[in-house]
Amino acid sequence: MMNRKEKANQTKKLIFEVAVTLFNRFGYDNVTISNICEEAGVAKGTFYLYYDSKETIIKESYYQDLDSYLNAVFQETIENSKADYASKITTFLVAELHFATDMGIEITTLAYSFNLREALSKKNSHFQKRTFSALLSKLIEDAKTGDVDKPFIFTALESLVRGLMATWCFSEGNFDLITGGRSAIQDLVQLYIRN
Repeated sequence: MMNRKEKANQTKKLIFEVAVTLFNRFGYDNVTISNICEEAGVAKGTFYLYYDSKETIIKESYYQDLDSYLNAVFQETIENSKADYASKITTFLVAELHFATDMGIEITTLAYSFNLREALSKKNSHFQKRTFSALLSKLIEDAKTGDVDKPFIFTALESLVRGLMATWCFSEGNFDLITGGRSAIQDLVQLYIRN
């Protein structure tokens, strides 16, 4: 039997999953909080226990789900892998791209838009929300990088991934995020990571 915290987490996750499904099916602007509640089988009051608005679902949960997804990828395919560090880092970064395609272009574009707007108001907590970044930092720290500053490598790789996602969003999905992204990531990783 679930305790209250587990049940609350399950309800919050259900609301998020239903919202994302509806956003992808009908478009963000065409989905109301009432639609989400009806589909999830929860009262509006329950919705507001977890989220202030539809925008909050996108801003908060995109990060939380990305963290969960990348932590799982790290534990399942990277952590105990015998692969070289260039391959591990590439796998980790390409997983970010897979997450974006799984979420869909509208959700990813909205997440960028909402979080950039938050940055303008100086209420941005982007780097605190991206806790998975510590995993990437550790991979870079453990890798052989020659004379290049490791924090610079981290910034370059993360900037590349965000840039690839932004290109995908701006192209309205006409840029092959996975294939083009993997190629760009491999090139940059091989520039900095020595095996």
